[in-house]
Amino acid sequence: MRKIPFLLSLTCGFIIILISIYGFSLLRQRPGLPPEIKDLIQKKDVKLIQIDDIRIERKMDEEFILSQKAIGEQSTFLVEIDGKIEEREVKFVYYYSLNFFPLIYLLIGIFCFIIAILVFLLRSEDERARIYYWASFTFSSC
Repeated sequence: MRKIPFLLSLTCGFIIILISIYGFSLLRQRPGLPPEIKDLIQKKDVKLIQIDDIRIERKMDEEFILSQKAIGEQSTFLVEIDGKIEEREVKFVYYYSLNFFPLIYLLIGIFCFIIAILVFLLRSEDERARIYYWASFTFSSC
């Protein structure tokens, strides 16, 4: 009856892989600030005050607003430049448009999944292999 825990572990691993693929697709759809706004607020005397009708008080407010927006959606930004408030209307872009983080994340995850599955298939009766399998899946899916 050692076959049932073996198959259950493989099934759970497959479900974790599917959830990870879904999470990766959501990561690719994350909206970010448009380059013209992002470049502006990185300057010394410039502050992002408001996106649409929501005031920005902390960095978390900006992240919260971005989580509710979609890529390509147009919004109104109020920016304070040297004490003067300017209004800009721009569209949201991909957060990772110039960043290779999602690709690196994907490659490391796939590599860890493959190694964990191979170790588990070759040594499923060994407790250390099972621990390695679950530890690798935990690391890969984060």
